[in-house]
Amino acid sequence: MSDGDRTLPAGCSFAGESPSGGRGRGFSWRARWAAIGAAVAVVAGTGGVAWSGATNAQLTPSQTLISPCRIMDTRSGPNNVGPRATPLNGDEIYTIQVTGLNGNCNIPAGTSGVVMNVTIVGPGSNGYLTVFPGGSNTPTASNLNYVAGQAPTPNQVTVALNGPESLIAPGQVSFFASGGPVNVIADIAGYTTASRLTNPQLTQNRWDRDLAKPATVDVGPVPTAVAFDGTNVWVVNEDDNTVSVVDPAINDVIDTVTVGSLPSAIAFDGTNVWVTNAISNNVTRINAATGAVVGSPIAVGSSPTAIAFDGADMWVANGNDDTVTQINAASGTVIGSPTAVGTFPNGMAFDGANIWVTNFISNNVTRIDAATGAVVGSPIAVGTAPVGVAFDGTNMWVANNGSDTVTRIDAATGVVVGSPIGVGVRPSRLAFDGTTMWVSNTLNADVPSTVTRIDVATGTVIAVGVDAVGRRPVGMAFDGTNVWVANSGSNTVSKLRAG
Repeated sequence: MSDGDRTLPAGCSFAGESPSGGRGRGFSWRARWAAIGAAVAVVAGTGGVAWSGATNAQLTPSQTLISPCRIMDTRSGPNNVGPRATPLNGDEIYTIQVTGLNGNCNIPAGTSGVVMNVTIVGPGSNGYLTVFPGGSNTPTASNLNYVAGQAPTPNQVTVALNGPESLIAPGQVSFFASGGPVNVIADIAGYTTASRLTNPQLTQNRWDRDLAKPATVDVGPVPTAVAFDGTNVWVVNEDDNTVSVVDPAINDVIDTVTVGSLPSAIAFDGTNVWVTNAISNNVTRINAATGAVVGSPIAVGSSPTAIAFDGADMWVANGNDDTVTQINAASGTVIGSPTAVGTFPNGMAFDGANIWVTNFISNNVTRIDAATGAVVGSPIAVGTAPVGVAFDGTNMWVANNGSDTVTRIDAATGVVVGSPIGVGVRPSRLAFDGTTMWVSNTLNADVPSTVTRIDVATGTVIAVGVDAVGRRPVGMAFDGTNVWVANSGSNTVSKLRAG
């Protein structure tokens, strides 16, 4: 490799680290579909519902999959859905009505449980979120753990509703936030009734929408980075200067947005999706709700290749300048002067306190205090050509593209943990699903590609999927149920079941 022209080795992309690589940081409850009632189960991979011993679709209980609808978004302004437009405070319990017309949903009376995709946005302090039947005692288990300033993080939750025996009106669900303030978004993707389905309910049942079913979706040319906004999956298409918006319920592209030249990395701040444009040397903002570009592109350094969100500001790695630019996410204003890091910064992640930057040519990682913008300590040596970085709630994980390994670093101390973990050839990006770290192994376009999964508790490789993805997998993101992988050599994204 030449330091002068910053040419990456074959099989490595300029794509930046999606902060969604750290999604689900630290939460201990793995998102999954769960049957409510002993007689019903969602059948992953069939797109339908099976009933034990059933001969028709009107036995009890019955689960209906619907087009996801938003029942609550506590953010103020145009994003607000439901009766509340303020974040939850620490140690607060907030209860909403689920059955009936609420928010953008119409859930029938008699519903005994719902499947929700729940997203936390902008937590002001460390804490966890628990979702439980309305009016009941708060469980000790959590559904989402978070740290102050964490990027928007989703998880899928199956929760029962309180019944008529409750002291409050039936058909409600409660949310407990141990730390705050924190905004909460809740989308309903399905519901379970304890009685026979009516004909209208049967017609609403979307047999084609099994959210856990693996899929492959065609997107634009050379997709390299992925992010999730709580509803849709956003895919950067490097070769045609666009971003594809994928609806995970129907596994299809629903919108395409034009951005700058050679888009490389993507991140979501709770309202807007941010895309770095490596040749244009700027950043594009897109309103996630409307798909409209917000304002003019924001100029940064030369060849922006990675981006991360710290809860207030966006941080952009400028590959050819060896610097990082800080941008106020609300105003789009660049803050201060760029911060010098190592040579060719290429990946970024936030751990709740520090921004971590991988330096591809320096073979190390730089930490930046997000509150002050100051570099913390000395660079931390890792493997050869580090690219992706992700946070699991305790450790930072770094993909060493030139060493075919992953390095773990204790986020609190900056000390490397154990020996490097061997993965596939040319590891590029990472995503965390709450239990497992996923690693994309970016091979040449004519070689079968793999994704490696690692148990973060033990550091043990638990699975390596050959041909589970397309050619040259690069960027990855977790949507609360599935891991999405951008296949730069196949012009597709793969939807893989987490867990």
